[in-house]
Amino acid sequence: MLSEEEVKNSSLEIAKNLSKDNDFKRASSVMAYIPIRKEVNPLIDISIYKGKTLSVPKIFGDELVPCLYKEPFVKSAYGTLEPKECEKVDIDLCLVPGVCFDRHLYRVGFGKGFYDRFLSKNKHVFSIGICYDFQIVDSIERDPFDVKLNKIISENYVIEGGNYQWKLLL
Repeated sequence: MLSEEEVKNSSLEIAKNLSKDNDFKRASSVMAYIPIRKEVNPLIDISIYKGKTLSVPKIFGDELVPCLYKEPFVKSAYGTLEPKECEKVDIDLCLVPGVCFDRHLYRVGFGKGFYDRFLSKNKHVFSIGICYDFQIVDSIERDPFDVKLNKIISENYVIEGGNYQWKLLL
């Protein structure tokens, strides 16, 4: 029920926090995503990716593949936008969307398991869940195949290490 203005303002705040994060700064190749359903928009300020290779996911079967961020974009079978042509990219950091996130660095997505499969096969990729403050809960029920994120960044918090190690951003 967020307004477009709330999505924009919160996404800009999260982008600002992300741009200050040391793990994000170190990354040379980042996979973001094109938002749906009023998700945080990691592409709201493209300038934070200056000097980095930027990619977005494209779905092939049941696999998520990082593809160079390049127009034109087309709608996938799942209703998400993805590059029409895929120039595959190796990434070292993945921005992960979700419905909700917990203080232990787990998330609930839209139920297809694309990010969990991708991260479990690419353990070298550092993962940062980005979300609104209200999407963070104490704990969520986990399935055995759920992959723990490395960090979560919202408008006012960075959660890393899990187990209630919250850091309020100033």
